[in-house]
Amino acid sequence: MYKIKTLSITLVIIFLLGIGFLAGNFNSNEVVIADDKEVNTINVNGEATVKIKPDMAYLNVGIETENKDSKLAQNENKEKMEKIIKALKNEEINEDSIKTIKYNIHTLRKYNKEDGSNEITGYRVINEVQITIDKIEKIGTIIDKVSDKGANHIRNIRFGTNKREEYYIKALKKAVKNAEKKAKALAETVDVKIGDPYKINESSSVSYSVDRYYNSSELKSNITPIESGELEIKAKVNVIYNY
Repeated sequence: MYKIKTLSITLVIIFLLGIGFLAGNFNSNEVVIADDKEVNTINVNGEATVKIKPDMAYLNVGIETENKDSKLAQNENKEKMEKIIKALKNEEINEDSIKTIKYNIHTLRKYNKEDGSNEITGYRVINEVQITIDKIEKIGTIIDKVSDKGANHIRNIRFGTNKREEYYIKALKKAVKNAEKKAKALAETVDVKIGDPYKINESSSVSYSVDRYYNSSELKSNITPIESGELEIKAKVNVIYNY
């Protein structure tokens, strides 16, 4: 009977020691077995350009008036701008496409050398609007119309497109193809084959517009000739391939 009790106690002690050992292991720092297998990759950049004809334009038109009386300078400016806006509406430019971007009133002064004073000689009012033109074939006519109505600041003719996102997607797809072509060329050189892309990053996009400025003599022509040229939509990507 005594031997049986001794054996039972011994087994209980061994069991408790086993639990303690396991608990100690669970509380120890986690061991992570890393996969040291090196991944073979080819890292390439791809780029592409899509050239398009613009389908819209932006134009800044301004009125500058001067008068000894501030209110008279403002009223004269207002009257001329109203005539310009009316002329624009006659050319199918709606109010939503006309946005005021500048309105300034400057005090004109004359320096007196004798007493060092600055005499107020008048006021200059500048009012400038930005026009969005959907029919770029009419831009020359529009320039002449606003010039006839008193516009003496015509600048920043910029061409763009309503389908920029569509053209950019095309450029992006071409850029990925360009990257694939480069990766295959590199792989063939070392006698390997590329797999599926491991990672693709969109780097950047650039669209070019042409800014043009016109002086008074150029604005006196019957129909101002405007060449819109081409726009370039660019896309760049970085692609990593496994091999």
